[in-house]
Amino acid sequence: MTGAAYGHIDYYRILRSMKIVDNKVLVRASGVHSIESYLMSRYHMYFQVYYHKTARNYECLLEAIYERIRDLTLNGYKFNANIDSFIKVIEDSNNIKAYIELDDSYVGGFIKQLTKCDDVALNSLCNAFFDRHLFKYYDFTHLSDDKKNQIREEIYNKIPEELRPYLIKEVKISGVAYMHSDKSDINDIKVLTPEGEIKSLDEYSPIVNSLRSSSQKEMERLYYYEL
Repeated sequence: MTGAAYGHIDYYRILRSMKIVDNKVLVRASGVHSIESYLMSRYHMYFQVYYHKTARNYECLLEAIYERIRDLTLNGYKFNANIDSFIKVIEDSNNIKAYIELDDSYVGGFIKQLTKCDDVALNSLCNAFFDRHLFKYYDFTHLSDDKKNQIREEIYNKIPEELRPYLIKEVKISGVAYMHSDKSDINDIKVLTPEGEIKSLDEYSPIVNSLRSSSQKEMERLYYYEL
């Protein structure tokens, strides 16, 4: 839906190349190229789409709205919106019936209603969501610790202490295209070679072996919202 071409995965080919041996899922050697492509697609999708600055910005905004609603609920605040299902999930995270009601239309509906609430922070955040007034941000990825601390101090001084948990969000993410080590094989993909041997994907594929050590990427940002 984003138009990113590298998000396409040849999952039919991957499924056809799978084989069960001794109750373990293996991939035939003929499917390795599709697996390589899948790993690179997933890697690029995370950093170009899921972790994109605007997508992550909206996530921070929604997190702030949800957290403010939760804290106001715990303090007995009376809302002028239909958020019964949302509050039920706050009170009991295992309430599946209430959880499945939290679709786009339901959440968008109560956020729209809350644009008129009298809590300044929640009112501002909900209006920001609909008006697309997103958080400002600093990219910390390549800054020194001293510079990061200087920026943090400037931002924290601009925002009232009681509102900082909602209006300041620090996001730090790291990822690698393929992760497999001697200590952990949770992500290990096993390949059935033409000779009948079973090898780890990074052992069989020079491309994946290179990705394991060279595709490490990090992203660190500080998002903030000024009322």
